[in-house]
Amino acid sequence: LALEGKEMHHCVASYGGDCLSGTSSIWSLRVIEFDGRSVRKATIEINRRQRRMVQVKACWNEPIDDDAAKVISRWAMANRIDAANLGNISQ
Repeated sequence: LALEGKEMHHCVASYGGDCLSGTSSIWSLRVIEFDGRSVRKATIEINRRQRRMVQVKACWNEPIDDDAAKVISRWAMANRIDAANLGNISQ
């Protein structure tokens, strides 16, 4: 979490307690560039009890781009995570 927060320039490291208690899980969307580098595109918070996406942020807490939203939506559907509010929580 600390590294994700450092590289994405946001406060996700402060969610450690929520992760330890089982309230939240944090996910990182990354893409592999043609040169082999892994580039972080989004940080995703899931409410584990409700299986619901709570927030999705790009670097500096910016909204995610359309490509990231499509990937996250497909991932959520495949994992039975409620992402109905993805458009609202990523802004």
